[in-house]
Amino acid sequence: MILIFLIVLLSIILFIMNTFIFIFLLIRKYINNILERKKESYRILILPLITRYITHDEEKLSRMLFSSTNWKRKIILNVLYDISKKVTSASENNRIQNLCHILGYTKELEKNLKHKKRWIASDALQKAGVLKLNELAPVIKNILYSNDNNLWLLSARSLTNMNESKDLIYFLIEKGHVIPSWSAIRIGEMLLRVNSHDTDTIIKYFFKASPLVQRVFIEVLGSQRTLKALPLIEHCLYAKDGELRIKALKAIGDIGITTKEYELILFLQKNHWVEQIAAIYAIKSCRIWMAIPQLKKLLSHENWWVRLRAAQALKSFGEKGKRELELVKINDLDPFARDMATKVLEND
Repeated sequence: MILIFLIVLLSIILFIMNTFIFIFLLIRKYINNILERKKESYRILILPLITRYITHDEEKLSRMLFSSTNWKRKIILNVLYDISKKVTSASENNRIQNLCHILGYTKELEKNLKHKKRWIASDALQKAGVLKLNELAPVIKNILYSNDNNLWLLSARSLTNMNESKDLIYFLIEKGHVIPSWSAIRIGEMLLRVNSHDTDTIIKYFFKASPLVQRVFIEVLGSQRTLKALPLIEHCLYAKDGELRIKALKAIGDIGITTKEYELILFLQKNHWVEQIAAIYAIKSCRIWMAIPQLKKLLSHENWWVRLRAAQALKSFGEKGKRELELVKINDLDPFARDMATKVLEND
């Protein structure tokens, strides 16, 4: 009987506890829903205020943006962060920086950038970069040379967003011999947005860089279609490094101008099919008409991609190129050449 009584009592206690827990969770959910609706209402309220200030529709900041309430300040900063992702003009960015300074957020991020906990420093790096807080660039430059790969890659991205990419060029020149190749390539992708002043820095210090970094730099110069870099790019056509030669060929193709027409045609006779394809791209882009006979020969190449790119290049030369493809289609003894000429001609 005592055992049964204890079991019943325990069951009652458990039922009461579960009931209280259920009621507690229900109340908490209700309160959280109220708070979320309150936060969303506040966000909807302050979004146009911040937007009008940043876009110069209003010259003065609303008093609502100076709330000392922590949850309101957090919403203001989140809205500001979201808006900053879409801002492109310098004047609007200056207003964002000013608002961050007034709210004390710039100082807060500066403190977090120096934090010993990596996840706090990483979050600060990301936010400083998106907000383009150039005031924090000196601190971020120091982090760039840290031993933490994750931190200095985030630093590189932040500096790129701030248009402080010259420091990345110096970093690659100095550290390119020791950093992992994938890191240099990642930074090179960031440098695809460099300005003309940074281009001058690349040209000036190019030969002090490691072979890997030189390849990165040539790709950047080509993607920017930097005409004044053409002599340097064409110089790399004679490099011992095959990958650098390929990058140079692609860069010439991106720019669309060359003074080395004969040299580009010679690349069509190389044994390396990747170099041949890069040369075809450069020849097609620069419209080197005297390469037509060599391109026609490549229609019999053993590599399918070389045949395709050669046929496409011939077709790009207009009626003359199409006539050559028609002749190959009808008369050539090589079935692969005839097939490729037919394929490309039909794809109008």
